[in-house]
Amino acid sequence: MSALPTPIRIDPLFDDPSLVMHCVRAGAPYRLQSVIDLGYENAGENPDPWFRAYWVVPGKTFLPEAEALLHDARLVEAAGQLFGARVVRPQAVMANLMGPMPAGAAHVDLPYFRGAPARDHPAELLYAMGRSGLFERWAIRVASALCWFHLGADGGFEYWPDGPGAPSRLEAMPLWNAALVSDNDRMRHRTREVGPASERLPRGRLRRSARLHAHSDGGWEICDGAEGVVRWPFERIRLSILWKAHVFADAQAAATVDEGSDDLDPATIARVFADGAKRQGATLPSTRDPRTDRSWIRAVCALYPAR
Repeated sequence: MSALPTPIRIDPLFDDPSLVMHCVRAGAPYRLQSVIDLGYENAGENPDPWFRAYWVVPGKTFLPEAEALLHDARLVEAAGQLFGARVVRPQAVMANLMGPMPAGAAHVDLPYFRGAPARDHPAELLYAMGRSGLFERWAIRVASALCWFHLGADGGFEYWPDGPGAPSRLEAMPLWNAALVSDNDRMRHRTREVGPASERLPRGRLRRSARLHAHSDGGWEICDGAEGVVRWPFERIRLSILWKAHVFADAQAAATVDEGSDDLDPATIARVFADGAKRQGATLPSTRDPRTDRSWIRAVCALYPAR
């Protein structure tokens, strides 16, 4: 697997950060991240106060005001510079709002592969494909930009640009209108603890039906139906905007994706994993469909475990 590209810091990012603040309040109320992204590890009975909204996704805009953020020239330029890419295609913009909560686990984002969309390929399978290094031929590189608007002194962004065995680096809060553009599909990263432990909600206090509302005083309030759960001033909420773009070395590489001339299919996925297993002196069971065969997926994940 190739070396990770060096993250690019942009500070300041937007000429007019008030546009972002307008989007943030216009996008309220927000649902829990564990509800928005089904299957996330925090989706149990005791979710943390992490709220999310997708403003723009491929082919659909949920918040028209966010279109300007999607096509921001500084982010597009940095994404191309990060990968040495001539073609940059902005894909998505989303907002993350976090109240006081423990540090997140170090992780990488879900990888992308030609012919293996996340809508019909389980996340466990896609992560194993990324960890294995066997599918680089089909990988779609993604530039991720995290843009922070947080006045609190906690909730920093910790990341490992030189690999998990090397020392981590930290973007420490407070940060306002600053961004880091990086390869988060391969670079491990996490959010540090947000707020003091004394301000965390009791376990079980937050239900999946909760919503985060923009309060008239400029702060934020979690409500569950007509019930107010907790109210926080503006500076207690860690706000970040996540921007993602697909990047391609040149027009020919982009055309390969558009034409679908070299896409993965279930049989190819199974064959590539089987060949990789043989090189390790192991054998994978046969499968009729690697997308739905849970026992086969477990065997693959055992062969290429998360670290």
